[in-house]
Amino acid sequence: MFILLIKVVTNVIDIFYPLISVLTHAVLCAIWAVSAYGQAGPDKSDPLHPSSVAWYVSNDCSVTFNKSNVHYCKLAKGTFAVTCLMLAIFFIHLPLAIYSLVPTAEAKARHARKSSVDSHDKNSPDSEITMDQRWEQEAPKTPVTPTTPGATTPITPRTRAFNTLSGALPLRSLTK
Repeated sequence: MFILLIKVVTNVIDIFYPLISVLTHAVLCAIWAVSAYGQAGPDKSDPLHPSSVAWYVSNDCSVTFNKSNVHYCKLAKGTFAVTCLMLAIFFIHLPLAIYSLVPTAEAKARHARKSSVDSHDKNSPDSEITMDQRWEQEAPKTPVTPTTPGATTPITPRTRAFNTLSGALPLRSLTK
């Protein structure tokens, strides 16, 4: 369950790369295969009746000696069925993950465009600044309001109160 949760998170944040996908699905296939073998493997618990496969896999649940164990038999059969289903799902998904390692023509073209842009950027005088850094250095566009003087530099408004104070700061006269 933890691996499936991590798969969802890495898909959402777009870091579930194809190689990581192949490794993850190979591990999941191995885990589910070991689980299926453990559930259906040889049953040597009764030395008088050894079996090469678990009794609940090879027999019907009606053969139980104690009829109160029928529910447990059905539960074990259901668990084994879900395990086999999950094993099949991940074995189907593993070749798809391997196939996703092969780049498509679109991915190759995108990589070629990016490589040509990168090589062009290396030859330009601004090569030490990436596009992201250039974007970070641009000033954000701010909304224009009716009281904004437009494209001019914002300055302190020359109001009557400012002129009354003669533009001097109140505490500067005390320091002299």
